[in-house]
Amino acid sequence: MQERHTEQDYRALLIADTPIIDVRAPIEFEQGAMPAAINLPLMNNDERARRWHLL
Repeated sequence: MQERHTEQDYRALLIADTPIIDVRAPIEFEQGAMPAAINLPLMNNDERARRWHLL
């Protein structure tokens, strides 16, 4: 089960300068991300294409 977080949770992380790792594709990251987030994609484009092909 996915855990839900509130705006206050994220605000506390930002105030504490906690690193936020965004695992989405770079294009998604460029379209909008949390301030100071670091983009470390879980999959490269080839892996992502293979995964979508299997669905």
